[in-house]
Amino acid sequence: MSHSDNKFQARRYFEEVVNQGNLALIDELFAPKHVCYDPARPEGTHGLSSLKEHVLDLRKNFLDAHYTIDDQLAEGDKVVTRWTFHGTRKSDPRFMSTLSHPVVMAGMTISRFVNGKAVESWIVYDRLMMMQQFGTVGLQANVVL
Repeated sequence: MSHSDNKFQARRYFEEVVNQGNLALIDELFAPKHVCYDPARPEGTHGLSSLKEHVLDLRKNFLDAHYTIDDQLAEGDKVVTRWTFHGTRKSDPRFMSTLSHPVVMAGMTISRFVNGKAVESWIVYDRLMMMQQFGTVGLQANVVL
C-alpha cells in the first residue's frame, strides 16, 4: 500500500475508532497480532481484544474523549501521527477525586504497516502535563536546570 493509504488507515483509528467508538473497525485496521507500546502499559498491548479493551477504558474514563490530528508523516512502512487529546476525566472516589478534570495532552504515535494493517505502534505523550492537570503533580515555579 502507498504512504497515503497507510496515513488514511492511521487517521481512521483516531477519528472513527476512538472519537466515534467504532470498535469493529479495529479488525480492519490492525493485524491480529498487533503490539502497541505505551508508557502507561509497560507490558504493551497485545492483540486486537487487548486494543479494544484499551479503547473502551479510554472512552469510559474520559467523557468526550477526542483526538485531533495535528500532523502526519509517512516514510517506508511507518506513519507518524502527531496528535492532541482532549477529554474530561471522570471523577473517581477511589483516588479521592470527586471532580471531573478537563485534560489536554499532546503526543505522537508511530505505526508500522504491513499489507495495509498496523502491526506495531509506539506511543509517546506528555504524561507529566496530564498529571499536572489532574493535580497529582505540582508545578515548580523556580526550577534551575
